[in-house]
Amino acid sequence: MQLTRNVSLFRLLTTTLEEVFANRGEYEELGVVSYELLPHLNRFKPPFLETVRRYSERVAHDVIAIADGAAVLHTSTRGNDYRCVGQAVGFRNGVMAPIEGAA
Repeated sequence: MQLTRNVSLFRLLTTTLEEVFANRGEYEELGVVSYELLPHLNRFKPPFLETVRRYSERVAHDVIAIADGAAVLHTSTRGNDYRCVGQAVGFRNGVMAPIEGAA
């Protein structure tokens, strides 16, 4: 997770969306990849995923959520050149959709 842009997603479990955005800059990470990662997709209930969807409306990059046992595999050092193995969902601009090609 430290290779992603920010680690604020888990704060949404205990903090409101507005509070997360109020000090989101304090949770920036290395930014090696161009998305934020949310592991343990299969453990979250629909209300939390709805909050993540709303979060994605306000960030300028994708959020990738992967289930336990899934992975994001990068084929180059460019942050968007990846594929997912296992159950994976993408959030972009307030839209949640399965990631095509995740096997």
